Amino acid sequence: GARQPTYLVTADDVDNLLAIEVQPLDDRKRKGDIVKVYANDQAKITCDPQTKELIKKTLEVGHVSYQVQLPVRFLDMWEPAVLAIKREGYSIKCNGQRGVVLTEKFQKATAINIPYGYERQTEFSIVSADGDEYNLQPADNNMSRDTIVLVLRLFRSMAVEKRRGRKKGLFFK
Repeated sequence: GARQPTYLVTADDVDNLLAIEVQPLDDRKRKGDIVKVYANDQAKITCDPQTKELIKKTLEVGHVSYQVQLPVRFLDMWEPAVLAIKREGYSIKCNGQRGVVLTEKFQKATAINIPYGYERQTEFSIVSADGDEYNLQPADNNMSRDTIVLVLRLFRSMAVEKRRGRKKGLFFK
Protein backbone atom coordinates (compact mmCIF):
# COMPACT_ATOMS: atom_id res chain seq x y z
CA GLY A 1 0.00 0.00 0.00
CA ALA A 2 1.50 3.23 -1.18
CA ARG A 3 1.10 6.07 1.26
CA GLN A 4 1.10 8.68 -1.50
CA PRO A 5 -0.39 6.99 -4.57
CA THR A 6 -0.60 10.07 -6.81
CA TYR A 7 1.54 13.11 -7.36
CA LEU A 8 0.60 16.34 -9.13
CA VAL A 9 3.49 17.86 -11.09
CA THR A 10 3.55 21.64 -10.57
CA ALA A 11 5.71 24.69 -11.27
CA ASP A 12 7.73 23.66 -8.21
CA ASP A 13 9.09 20.74 -10.23
CA VAL A 14 10.30 22.67 -13.30
CA ASP A 15 14.02 22.18 -13.94
CA ASN A 16 14.24 19.34 -11.40
CA LEU A 17 14.52 15.58 -11.54
CA LEU A 18 11.58 13.72 -10.03
CA ALA A 19 12.01 10.34 -8.47
CA ILE A 20 10.31 8.13 -5.93
CA GLU A 21 11.89 5.58 -3.69
CA VAL A 22 9.83 2.54 -2.85
CA GLN A 23 10.44 -0.48 -0.73
CA PRO A 24 8.47 -3.36 -2.17
CA LEU A 25 6.76 -5.93 0.04
CA ASP A 26 6.14 -9.51 -0.97
CA ASP A 27 2.92 -11.34 -0.21
CA ARG A 28 4.30 -12.31 3.23
CA LYS A 29 5.04 -8.63 4.09
CA ARG A 30 8.81 -9.06 3.81
CA LYS A 31 10.60 -5.91 2.69
CA GLY A 32 12.68 -5.92 -0.45
CA ASP A 33 15.50 -3.62 -1.48
CA ILE A 34 14.70 0.06 -1.93
CA VAL A 35 14.07 0.90 -5.58
CA LYS A 36 14.40 4.41 -7.03
CA VAL A 37 12.22 5.17 -10.05
CA TYR A 38 12.61 8.40 -12.04
CA ALA A 39 9.84 10.24 -13.83
CA ASN A 40 10.24 11.70 -17.32
CA ASP A 41 12.85 9.15 -18.45
CA GLN A 42 15.32 10.49 -15.87
CA ALA A 43 15.27 13.94 -17.49
CA LYS A 44 14.51 17.24 -15.77
CA ILE A 45 10.89 18.37 -15.77
CA THR A 46 10.38 21.09 -18.37
CA CYS A 47 7.58 23.45 -19.36
CA ASP A 48 5.55 22.59 -22.40
CA PRO A 49 6.48 24.63 -25.51
CA GLN A 50 3.35 26.83 -25.33
CA THR A 51 4.04 27.80 -21.72
CA LYS A 52 7.70 28.54 -22.51
CA GLU A 53 6.69 30.78 -25.40
CA LEU A 54 4.07 32.60 -23.31
CA ILE A 55 6.59 33.24 -20.52
CA LYS A 56 9.24 34.47 -22.99
CA LYS A 57 6.76 36.89 -24.59
CA THR A 58 5.71 38.16 -21.16
CA LEU A 59 9.35 38.70 -20.26
CA GLU A 60 9.97 40.66 -23.46
CA VAL A 61 6.96 42.92 -22.82
CA GLY A 62 8.03 43.40 -19.20
CA HIS A 63 4.59 43.37 -17.59
CA VAL A 64 1.39 41.33 -17.45
CA SER A 65 -1.93 41.38 -15.63
CA TYR A 66 -3.97 38.38 -14.60
CA GLN A 67 -7.58 38.19 -13.50
CA VAL A 68 -7.43 36.33 -10.19
CA GLN A 69 -9.59 35.70 -7.16
CA LEU A 70 -8.72 36.62 -3.59
CA PRO A 71 -10.45 34.97 -0.63
CA VAL A 72 -12.86 37.01 1.41
CA ARG A 73 -12.86 36.38 5.16
CA PHE A 74 -14.32 32.93 4.57
CA LEU A 75 -12.45 30.22 2.68
CA ASP A 76 -15.45 29.42 0.44
CA MET A 77 -15.89 32.96 -0.85
CA TRP A 78 -13.60 34.63 -3.36
CA GLU A 79 -13.69 38.12 -4.83
CA PRO A 80 -12.36 39.22 -8.23
CA ALA A 81 -8.99 40.95 -8.29
CA VAL A 82 -6.19 41.85 -10.68
CA LEU A 83 -2.62 40.67 -10.16
CA ALA A 84 -0.37 43.09 -12.06
CA ILE A 85 3.25 41.98 -12.48
CA LYS A 86 6.02 44.29 -13.65
CA ARG A 87 9.79 43.89 -13.86
CA GLU A 88 10.39 45.45 -10.45
CA GLY A 89 7.29 44.45 -8.51
CA TYR A 90 3.64 43.48 -8.39
CA SER A 91 0.29 44.62 -7.09
CA ILE A 92 -3.00 43.02 -6.11
CA LYS A 93 -6.08 45.14 -6.58
CA CYS A 94 -9.63 44.04 -5.82
CA ASN A 95 -12.39 45.07 -8.16
CA GLY A 96 -14.70 45.78 -5.21
CA GLN A 97 -14.52 48.14 -2.25
CA ARG A 98 -11.23 46.77 -0.93
CA GLY A 99 -9.32 48.46 -3.74
CA VAL A 100 -5.54 48.02 -3.70
CA VAL A 101 -4.62 45.21 -1.35
CA LEU A 102 -0.87 45.28 -1.92
CA THR A 103 1.75 47.03 -4.03
CA GLU A 104 5.31 45.89 -3.50
CA LYS A 105 8.69 45.72 -5.17
CA PHE A 106 10.10 42.23 -5.43
CA GLN A 107 12.40 41.45 -2.50
CA LYS A 108 14.57 38.48 -1.68
CA ALA A 109 12.04 37.68 1.07
CA THR A 110 9.10 37.66 -1.38
CA ALA A 111 7.94 34.06 -1.81
CA ILE A 112 5.60 32.51 -4.33
CA ASN A 113 4.23 29.20 -3.08
CA ILE A 114 2.05 26.39 -4.34
CA PRO A 115 -0.02 24.59 -1.70
CA TYR A 116 0.17 20.84 -1.55
CA GLY A 117 -2.67 18.61 -2.70
CA TYR A 118 -5.32 18.09 -5.33
CA GLU A 119 -8.02 19.96 -3.42
CA ARG A 120 -6.08 23.22 -3.83
CA GLN A 121 -4.61 22.60 -7.29
CA THR A 122 -5.69 25.98 -8.68
CA GLU A 123 -4.38 28.06 -5.77
CA PHE A 124 -1.06 29.77 -5.10
CA SER A 125 0.14 32.27 -2.55
CA ILE A 126 2.40 35.27 -2.44
CA VAL A 127 4.20 35.95 0.82
CA SER A 128 5.14 39.62 0.88
CA ALA A 129 8.47 40.88 2.20
CA ASP A 130 6.81 41.72 5.54
CA GLY A 131 5.48 38.16 5.88
CA ASP A 132 1.82 38.64 4.97
CA GLU A 133 0.40 35.80 2.88
CA TYR A 134 -2.06 36.40 0.04
CA ASN A 135 -3.83 33.33 -1.34
CA LEU A 136 -4.91 33.64 -4.96
CA GLN A 137 -6.33 31.55 -7.77
CA PRO A 138 -6.78 32.31 -11.47
CA ALA A 139 -10.27 33.64 -12.24
CA ASP A 140 -10.19 32.04 -15.67
CA ASN A 141 -9.96 28.26 -15.78
CA ASN A 142 -8.01 28.54 -19.04
CA MET A 143 -5.11 30.34 -17.31
CA SER A 144 -2.74 27.98 -15.59
CA ARG A 145 -1.81 28.65 -12.00
CA ASP A 146 1.62 27.26 -12.77
CA THR A 147 2.17 29.76 -15.60
CA ILE A 148 1.36 32.64 -13.25
CA VAL A 149 3.69 31.19 -10.60
CA LEU A 150 6.55 30.74 -13.08
CA VAL A 151 6.14 34.31 -14.36
CA LEU A 152 6.09 35.70 -10.80
CA ARG A 153 9.17 33.68 -9.81
CA LEU A 154 11.07 34.70 -12.93
CA PHE A 155 10.32 38.41 -12.49
CA ARG A 156 11.18 38.17 -8.77
CA SER A 157 14.47 36.41 -9.48
CA MET A 158 15.45 38.90 -12.16
CA ALA A 159 14.56 41.92 -9.99
CA VAL A 160 16.55 40.61 -7.02
CA GLU A 161 19.55 39.70 -9.19
CA LYS A 162 19.42 43.08 -10.95
CA ARG A 163 19.69 44.88 -7.61
CA ARG A 164 22.73 42.73 -6.83
CA GLY A 165 24.28 43.73 -10.13
CA ARG A 166 23.96 40.27 -11.66
CA LYS A 167 22.00 39.17 -14.66
CA LYS A 168 20.04 35.97 -14.31
CA GLY A 169 18.76 33.99 -17.27
CA LEU A 170 15.61 32.00 -17.72
CA PHE A 171 15.27 28.99 -15.47
CA PHE A 172 14.59 26.88 -18.52
CA LYS A 173 16.40 26.61 -21.81
